[in-house]
Amino acid sequence: PQGGDPVDLSITKSIDNSTPQVGATVNFTITASNGGYSTATGVTVTDILPSGYTFVSATTSVGTWSSPTWSVGSLTSAASATLSIAATVNAEGDFKNKAYVTKDANDSKQSNDTASITLSSVGAALPFYEPFNESVGSLVGSNIRNWITATTNANVVASPLVYTGLLTNSSSNSVSFGGILGETVSSQKIGFTQQTTGTVYASNIIKVTSLPDATEFMYKYNFGFYNAAGTYAGCVNLFPDPADPTNKFFIGVCKKNNNSYTGSAPYTTANSAITWSAASYTINTPILLVMGYDLTTAGEVMNLWINPANSTFGLGSAPTATLSDAATATPLTSGKNLIGFLFRTGAVSPGMIMDELRIATNWGDVTPVALATDMNSKSDQSTSVFKSVDGKITILKNNTVGEGIVTIYNVTGQKLKTCATTGTTTVIRESFTHGVYIVTLDVNGNKITKKVVHNK
Repeated sequence: PQGGDPVDLSITKSIDNSTPQVGATVNFTITASNGGYSTATGVTVTDILPSGYTFVSATTSVGTWSSPTWSVGSLTSAASATLSIAATVNAEGDFKNKAYVTKDANDSKQSNDTASITLSSVGAALPFYEPFNESVGSLVGSNIRNWITATTNANVVASPLVYTGLLTNSSSNSVSFGGILGETVSSQKIGFTQQTTGTVYASNIIKVTSLPDATEFMYKYNFGFYNAAGTYAGCVNLFPDPADPTNKFFIGVCKKNNNSYTGSAPYTTANSAITWSAASYTINTPILLVMGYDLTTAGEVMNLWINPANSTFGLGSAPTATLSDAATATPLTSGKNLIGFLFRTGAVSPGMIMDELRIATNWGDVTPVALATDMNSKSDQSTSVFKSVDGKITILKNNTVGEGIVTIYNVTGQKLKTCATTGTTTVIRESFTHGVYIVTLDVNGNKITKKVVHNK
């Protein structure tokens, strides 16, 4: 008798783009093969597209397709057949696509009867905002708002974080991760539209809840960007302060995911490639981090702002960074682009909560200003705002209360314009496009905030 199995059906699956943008079309190729010495009959393949995709079309080399079943028919010894499925990528959902083959009774080997593909990342449009407004529970498998997750220790929790002066969603949740000794190292990724020039910013509020023993090996970085080749760049590091290792920590920044430090005090001795903060920070305190990776400057630059002043929020340009790294080797030799943000956990990483993640290509979009709905309105400071005849926004005020400051924001909280009033009538000379704006007038510490529908 011949050796081997009379029928040995197997299935493989591939995708033409593992890092697509939202709305892009991807093509899955499913190949069914018979490695046995006899003909397999009644072969079928089932492929149910998960919620992260919308079906477009299917093409078979043999047999017929009637979603979700491909009726292959017979496969002779060493023969194979292919199914191609085209699908568009949705903004959110489950991105793990699994196919399995069924066969005649002679196939006793089942270990190769299934195949699956999970996207490396899904590109969200910028600016992107993630308030983690999802149900409490594990982040694994849910892939909420394009997240590709790999660890069981990343959980949506009912602990929203806020930061004074920053526009936040206090009714949403946050994500908790880290703080488990011996945990497997893994990345949680969120893709975005590929950027090849300018600066990519990412802001988030963190609260470190626990720190590992400073004498233990600690995982090297906690936040960063990555490019289409999977190269990590622009990494933020946290490490316990040896002077108070259970309560305080240093924050460092590096252009690349430098893995050279071990043991205690890497912020001063073992890794000069990382630029560390001069002061340490206390656990259980919300901290606003803003990362900025400059793709345009020769050699690239990674900047980090730690608790930037709220007077800089919403501005059109970034203030001076708290920490910068322009000295280490350029990491993006495999492709000068960025397509995603990640947070890492594992080994001896600190326990922390993260919230209010924003990714954009300008400072104002990642630092939107918290806007009050009504501030100390006084009748003698009555203000009207309307579109003037020449398409400008005009502020009328009672001049007896003195001069003040006018500030205009868009609906996302980005500061667009600040100027002093000039008498009873102040005309903002810039032409704004039609839409909704928020205008504040501050006179002697008293503010009025009004919504403006501008119909230019």
